[in-house]
Amino acid sequence: MTTMNTGAASLSDETILAIEKKVAYRAKSRDDLTIKTVRACIDAAIAAGGAQETAAARDVLAERQRQVTAERWTPAHDDKHSGGDLAQAAGCYAFHACGVYAGMYPVLWPWQQSWWKPTTPRRDLLKAGALILAEIERIDRGSATSAANGEAT
Repeated sequence: MTTMNTGAASLSDETILAIEKKVAYRAKSRDDLTIKTVRACIDAAIAAGGAQETAAARDVLAERQRQVTAERWTPAHDDKHSGGDLAQAAGCYAFHACGVYAGMYPVLWPWQQSWWKPTTPRRDLLKAGALILAEIERIDRGSATSAANGEAT
C-alpha cells in the first residue's frame, strides 16, 4: 500500500481511489469539473481527518463558482487569457486588500477600468483567490492538452 502525504495526513491508495471515483461521478461537464474536483478533494480530506475546511476556503470556492455561473467566466473563456492576465488581476486585488492601491486604479490591472471593482479587504482577497484558482486551472488544462498532443510541458 502506498500513501500520499498531504502535509496534515497521509492518504491511502483506497482513499485516493475513492476521491477519483467521486470526482468522475460528480463532474457533469468540463466547465464544472475543476470546481467539483476541488470540492470532492476537500470533502475526502476532511473525511480522512487530514484537513479542516474553513469558511475562507469555502468562500474562495463559492466566489470562483459565482464567477463561472453569474459572470460566465467559464474555463473556455479563461483559456483565452494568456500571459498571466488572471494572476495579474489577482495580484491587483491582493495588493488592494493590504492598502497598496487604496483609492487608486491599479496601473497593472490587465482589463478595462470598468472591471476593477474593489470592495473590502476580505472580499478583494476572495476575488484574488478565485482568480488564482482560475489561472492554475487554465495552466493545468494547457498542460493536459499539451501532454495529450505529445508535446513537452
